[in-house]
Amino acid sequence: MVATVTHPSMRAKQWDAKFWLEYVRNNRFARYSGTSANAVFQYNETLTGRKGDTISCNLVGVPRGSPNTGATQLVGNEKAQFNYSHPTVVGIVRDAVVVDAMEEQASAIDIRNAARQGLRDMASDYLKLDQIAALDDRTAQGRMTDDQWDTANPSRILYGAVQGSGGGFAAGLAAATAVPSAAMIRQAKSIAKSSGAAIDAANARTNPTRIRPIKVLEDEEWFVLFCGSSTFEAFQGDATISQANREGWQRYGGAARSGGSGSNPLFRGGDIVYDGVIVREIPEIDDLADPAAGVRPAYLCGAQAVHVAWAERTKTTIRKEDDYGYQMGVGFQEIRGVDKIFWEADTATNLIQWGVVSIFHSLA
Repeated sequence: MVATVTHPSMRAKQWDAKFWLEYVRNNRFARYSGTSANAVFQYNETLTGRKGDTISCNLVGVPRGSPNTGATQLVGNEKAQFNYSHPTVVGIVRDAVVVDAMEEQASAIDIRNAARQGLRDMASDYLKLDQIAALDDRTAQGRMTDDQWDTANPSRILYGAVQGSGGGFAAGLAAATAVPSAAMIRQAKSIAKSSGAAIDAANARTNPTRIRPIKVLEDEEWFVLFCGSSTFEAFQGDATISQANREGWQRYGGAARSGGSGSNPLFRGGDIVYDGVIVREIPEIDDLADPAAGVRPAYLCGAQAVHVAWAERTKTTIRKEDDYGYQMGVGFQEIRGVDKIFWEADTATNLIQWGVVSIFHSLA
């Protein structure tokens, strides 16, 4: 007996009309972004819809010195209110997908709908990558070299366990032999809270200011340290941090009836909390090129570290040249700019990071 075998061309085929999108990590900076002065990533939409290719954010320093007391005359003894406007150049960001009618007919899924959702995630991903590039910027949008940045920012750089270098960027990287640790977090936080050696009653505009922490619950102050997965794993492996999180969360994250949040950090990923610093894992930071062999970057941020300016908010676009309706295209478009905020001290090449401490470390 010979059983009948169905020819492959006659076998029934079923296709799931649903579709699964490639995993694109949501923008993990979103929690620390917004239009308020308390955001790490300062959104600026005030000029949306107006003409111009440059959007500026205004920086104002707080006057310092001693108060006038007693009969001291105030006239003639006023202090200067120093200020600076940081410019951000905006440009077009867009992308699109096109499909013809035959391909849409031949497919079991709604390709156009899939494209819309994919493009939405793509737009978010583009923004995230630009935010990472801004954190890593050492040129102030091309106005400085690495060595000029190193010279201008000794109060904003941590090479391993060494603050600043004074010997150029390459010399600093050579000194970045320390690995991620609790001590590194404490030192970076101390740098952020320091006003720099030159701050005094002279109120010179050339002097750097303290980095302003994020404030929650009126007076609770936090900094956020963004790092790649390799750096995050090294922080996780530090015995001091591990013990602090284990013992601290035992109280803070315990049962809700005892004042905790009811959550267990052992089953949560992405954040470490230590000494008023939130260490946030951004895996894409690992995609940056190493500034030197075996050296990785991380960024401790306070408020208003990066400027994200829109001249036109993200919108959906439709292809007009459709070949009499045969081709269907969908895309997105926005006009924006993203860059690290710098304070100009006294010259165009003496620019100081407003809200970021750049950390360079070894993983060995």
